[in-house]
Amino acid sequence: NGLHEAAAYNVAMAWAQKRDRAKVKEWKKRHRDIRQARLRLGGLRAQLARRAGDPTVLRAIAELQSEFRNFDEAIGPWRAVTAANARDPEVRCQYARCLFHTGSFVEARQQLEQVMGMDPNHAAAKALHQRIMEEFHGGDAPEIPGAEKKGVSNPGGVNGGS
Repeated sequence: NGLHEAAAYNVAMAWAQKRDRAKVKEWKKRHRDIRQARLRLGGLRAQLARRAGDPTVLRAIAELQSEFRNFDEAIGPWRAVTAANARDPEVRCQYARCLFHTGSFVEARQQLEQVMGMDPNHAAAKALHQRIMEEFHGGDAPEIPGAEKKGVSNPGGVNGGS
């Protein structure tokens, strides 16, 4: 979870003991950024309570959670935003990125293929799709890690499977 305010503060204090002013400054900035993000997230959640399902608020929550690498927390909002904006390749690509980081590689690949169907030149989608294909469909990888969570073994016929 990327929003650990206390951890950032503790790291800053550890660098202070080592008298590394640059690192202290860097980690104090991270601590401030996390504190501001937590406040913003609280405000967004309050807005969502008043306007349930609002795609604009959900997207802001998803982007903030993704920025701090809280992909488990971001996946639900990205799913809802993608459903509300099914023809938006950027939204679908962000959802795929979140799926990738939570280990849902098969679904991420499927979302990326839809993005590339809408926009064949979408650089981010092509790069992530290539990474998935190289890491999990090439070489000696027998199956996509995490696929068993979805009840899928040897998805897509990887390495000769069908």
